[in-house]
Amino acid sequence: MKKLVLLFVVMFSGMLRLNALETTNNSAFFEYLDIGNGVMSPAFDKNITEYSVKIPSNEFNLSIDYLLEDEYATLIIFGNDYLHIGLNEVILKVISSDESSNLNYRIYVTKEEDEYVIGLDENIVSLEIASTANNLKSEDDNTAQVVASICFLIILFSFGLMFGKK
Repeated sequence: MKKLVLLFVVMFSGMLRLNALETTNNSAFFEYLDIGNGVMSPAFDKNITEYSVKIPSNEFNLSIDYLLEDEYATLIIFGNDYLHIGLNEVILKVISSDESSNLNYRIYVTKEEDEYVIGLDENIVSLEIASTANNLKSEDDNTAQVVASICFLIILFSFGLMFGKK
């Protein structure tokens, strides 16, 4: 972080006093930017303002780790709440400390969807669940109930085929 130190002289009744004022470089750039729950593409470069990232379905927002070049700059984040399945846009707006410049970094987030594959093979029921979610984070999510109901119906259908009238 670059700082400019300005010295000015104040005279009080024959006494000389030096005061130092610190100013920042008034930058609207990130010094460092990383997404903790995904991989940014391309790799971070402060001069690149558009990135893409994929996150699993059990994530609801980006985990953003950053450092601003201007420690007194302002960062405003838009669109990072309740990311939905598919393509989302998150905007990181950096405003320099003197408000003379601002810069928008855009992150295009693809939230991946869980994949459920159900197969029936010669009266033997096999259920294969390929899921990116290891556990459900939301108590309101009824995905587990839906999967359990489908399994029950497949098993019931299989018993009907095996033990039904011929």
